[in-house]
Amino acid sequence: MTPSDAKELIGLLAERSAAWQALWTVFYTVSAAIVTLIASGKLLPKYRWVASSIAVAGFLLFAAGNYRALDELRKQREAVVQFVTDKAQDTPSIIAVAAASAPPSLSDLQLYHWGLCGFVVVLLVAIPALQKAPEA
Repeated sequence: MTPSDAKELIGLLAERSAAWQALWTVFYTVSAAIVTLIASGKLLPKYRWVASSIAVAGFLLFAAGNYRALDELRKQREAVVQFVTDKAQDTPSIIAVAAASAPPSLSDLQLYHWGLCGFVVVLLVAIPALQKAPEA
């Protein structure tokens, strides 16, 4: 394998890993923003439960779309890792990089993603319950 081939294969792995990280960054940012908005009590202060319910519904719609994108990217990463491993059969260091770039299993992704979603939903429901009632 030539050095330019190795560079291209590693670049391909890095590109898919960066896309994966970007999807998680969006997930964390949106989750924190929604929880912060509900915790601030500024959105429909007299109707906290309505605001919380709308936030939960909107968050779950977002989370489902984010999960689909993460799962699709997970499949792409699996294919890229397999491709790089096949192409770099004579280069153990690139095979090691490919193995380190392997995505989590489907069950690991589901457990982590939906576990975080459950935590956010619990926060969105618990925060209005623990806030003081707005003054009239």
